[in-house]
Amino acid sequence: MEKTAAIFIDYENVYYYLKNKYKDPPELSSYTSDIIRSLRGLINEEYGLQIIIMNAYADFEQIGTGSLSTLYLMGIHAQNVLGTAHKNAADMQMCIDLMQILYTRSDIQNFVLLAGDRDYIPVVQHLKRNGRRVWVSAFRDTISGDLLEIIGEKSFLDIGPLLSPEALERMDTHRRNEEAKLPPRPNVIGRIDLDKIQKQDKKAGAIRHRPVVPRPPASLGQEDYCLALILNYIEETRYKEPGVTPLLRFLTDEMPLLANWERKDLLSSLEGKGAIHIETREGMDFPYAVVVVNQEHPMVKELKM
Repeated sequence: MEKTAAIFIDYENVYYYLKNKYKDPPELSSYTSDIIRSLRGLINEEYGLQIIIMNAYADFEQIGTGSLSTLYLMGIHAQNVLGTAHKNAADMQMCIDLMQILYTRSDIQNFVLLAGDRDYIPVVQHLKRNGRRVWVSAFRDTISGDLLEIIGEKSFLDIGPLLSPEALERMDTHRRNEEAKLPPRPNVIGRIDLDKIQKQDKKAGAIRHRPVVPRPPASLGQEDYCLALILNYIEETRYKEPGVTPLLRFLTDEMPLLANWERKDLLSSLEGKGAIHIETREGMDFPYAVVVVNQEHPMVKELKM
């Protein structure tokens, strides 16, 4: 196998993860650059690969020009992709360039993607089908479960440990200071946020309360969270018996860190406990499966309190 590699970096993915998690810490671009520099060293030393192409993609006008100069000094080609209403503009350009390198540079047999979105699944599959070795690098808690299942654990590079303890401590200190400035969190009883979105039903003149399902805290297990999402989906779409296929698409967006089989297992587990039933309905052209929630089940009642 050729000992050359290309690294493609979804810079926005890393930058905004650190920005959101650590409350916009100072010198954010330097932390992002440290990760990229450490990843390059890991690929070179651990796998003995010579990196001959390094591209980074982002709307650098939004991020700031400081990132551009740092990447330039590291020998990285920064591709400025102007932000549009389509949030995946940088992803698309990165995939286009990946395909161009695949078909024009037969000497490059190894690809490293610093990105964890499930949007990259088709390009990863295509690279693998064409005999290329592919690694995906991302923070452990951002990697798509479906993408991880495709590449396998051995081809996943967790970039979390690439940040030095000193850098993590500085960002954690900044995050704690910023959180201390925030007003108290909403009151919580049991496991469901008491804050409700109130919608005025103009026809009936009544107020309808729709619960906001928070991202699962430690006390809220995956089954409860999945069931809460189903209840919200029913409330939002007003389909009392949602189809299994569109519901799974919704759960894919809401639970992206799980693989598809894990999301299906959650539905099977909820059905086994009697919280939901999966039934067949006769359609105009062919039968289809729907999810029916057991409103009298204790799990459902507890979530709707």
